[in-house]
Amino acid sequence: MDAQARLTLPNPLGLHARPAAQVATAVGGLAADVTVEFGGQRADAASSLELLTLGAGQGAEITVTATGPDAERAITAVRDLVLAGFGELG
Repeated sequence: MDAQARLTLPNPLGLHARPAAQVATAVGGLAADVTVEFGGQRADAASSLELLTLGAGQGAEITVTATGPDAERAITAVRDLVLAGFGELG
């Protein structure tokens, strides 16, 4: 199964160290291969270091793609984190 979502980062610093770690933790235990794309680059969502290399700041639109049995769960997990501003909105 494949799933995909386009999301806009609302938090002030975008995909910095703490949010990247949250995403990696959220998808790390799932049976899905998850990637995040921004600015023509792609990163493994289970790697906080790879996510940091994207340089996605506040307002950046990212594309999250997942394949595998837990693809929908992975997309939902990342979407929930982004919509909550990674807990940094207030």
